[in-house]
Amino acid sequence: MVYRYSFALIFLMIVAFVYSTRVQAQTPDYPVEGQMCPDFSLQKVEYYKKKSASLTDFRGKWLILYFWADGCPAAVQGFRRMNEIQSTFSNRLQVMLVANNDERNKITRELYEKFRKQYNYKLSIAYDESLFRRFVGNAAIPHVVILRPDGIVHAVTFVDISFSQSIADLLAGKQVEFQPKYNAYNEQIKPFFYRNKPLRIDGNGGASTDFLYRSLLSKADTNYHYSLSRTLREQISNGQFQVMGASLLDLYRYAYLGMIRWGMGDSLYHLISPKVEVEIQSLNSIDSCRIFGKGCYDYSLIVPKEKATEAFVMQFMQRDLMNYFGFEATVEVREMPYWKLVVSDPKKLKYANDAKDSVYLDHATLNIFSGKPRHLLGTIDVYNTTDPLLDSTGITQNIRIDIDGDLSNLEHVRKEIRKNGLNLVRDLLPMKVLVLRDMPH
Repeated sequence: MVYRYSFALIFLMIVAFVYSTRVQAQTPDYPVEGQMCPDFSLQKVEYYKKKSASLTDFRGKWLILYFWADGCPAAVQGFRRMNEIQSTFSNRLQVMLVANNDERNKITRELYEKFRKQYNYKLSIAYDESLFRRFVGNAAIPHVVILRPDGIVHAVTFVDISFSQSIADLLAGKQVEFQPKYNAYNEQIKPFFYRNKPLRIDGNGGASTDFLYRSLLSKADTNYHYSLSRTLREQISNGQFQVMGASLLDLYRYAYLGMIRWGMGDSLYHLISPKVEVEIQSLNSIDSCRIFGKGCYDYSLIVPKEKATEAFVMQFMQRDLMNYFGFEATVEVREMPYWKLVVSDPKKLKYANDAKDSVYLDHATLNIFSGKPRHLLGTIDVYNTTDPLLDSTGITQNIRIDIDGDLSNLEHVRKEIRKNGLNLVRDLLPMKVLVLRDMPH
C-alpha cells in the first residue's frame, strides 16, 4: 500500500513538473503588449531611492523603461525628452534609463554623467546588461517599454516627435496608439520590402487593392520598413521608382529636385537650399511624418525603360502630385540663411603639426579635432540637421580644436569653437529653393 501511494505521489509530481515547464516555455520572457510584464530585477541602479529594483517596486505608477547604449547618438539625444516627461509627471510616472554596459559599451556611465551634469538631468538609471539582453536583444535602440501601474505592458515602442504629447494624452485618460516596435525575440517581425519588385504586387509592401492613386500613391503601411533612396536617379534604370514612408516634402523634393538630401561633399550643397519654403494654409499637415506614422506616403511609378530618364520621371511625378495634392510648386532663387565659419580671434588659433586630418570622437562628443576647417564643418553637419555650413576662414593649414560637449547642440558647439578662435555666424546666400503654394483661385 505504501509502495502504491509513493508511486502515485511521484507520478503526480512528474506531471506537475512537466506541466509547469510547458507553461513557462509558453510564457514570453520579454514584454508583450497587453500582457503582464515578466518579472525583473534591475541592478546597479543610481539616482533612485534603491540600489536595485524589481517590477513590484514600481506598482501604482506608470513606468517607462528607456533602453540605450553609448554607441547611438539618437538614443543619447532622447535623454532630454525623457527628462522633461519625468519632471512634468513625476507624481504619476517613473522613467528608468536602462543602459547596456557590456564590453562594447564600457563608457556608458562616463557618458551619462557628462550629460547629466551638463543638462542637470533628474533621471534614474540602471546599468544592467542582463536585462538589456533579455528585453531588447539585438533590436535597434532606443527601445521603449511602457508599463501600466498594474504591471501590464501598454506598449513596446520607440521615441518619435509626438512621444511627449502621447504620454501626456495617455495620463489624461485619452486613447493613444503608439507605433509598435518589436524586440529581437518577437516572432512578429515586420516583413521586408523588396525595392526591385513592384509595390503592392503579390503582397510586396501591402495589399494590391490598398491604394489612393496609381502610379501608385497610398498612405504608408506602418507594418513595413520605410525605404527611401537619396536620389531619384539611383532607381530609374529599370523603369521604376519606388519609396515607402516618404513625407509629403520628400515627394516634392524628388519631383522637383531629383533628390531628398545632399551632403557637404556634393557640388549642390551651397547651391540648393535643404529647406522647402511652405506658403500654404494647411501648414500643420506638411511634413508631419513620423518615420512609421501618420502623414507619410508610399509611392510607386513604373514606366517603359526607354522613357526612364530623370527628366521624364520627375515630370510624371510632378503631375501626380499636382493631381492629388493640388499645390503649386516652383524652384526659385532666394536669399537663404546659412552658417559661415569665420576667424573670430586669430590669437586663439592653434595650428596642427601633423599633416593628416584626424578626428577623435566620443560618439556624440568631439574631444579633439585636427584637420582642415571644412572637415570640422563636416563633422558638425553629421550631428545637426541645419542650414548649410560653409568655410570662410581662408585657412589652408590643419588646425587643432579642443571641444568638450554635445555635438548635437549647435549653440554649444558655437560656444566651444569661439574658445578656439573661430565662430559660426549667420549670413544669407542666393540659393535655389523649392517653394510650395496654394493654387491661385
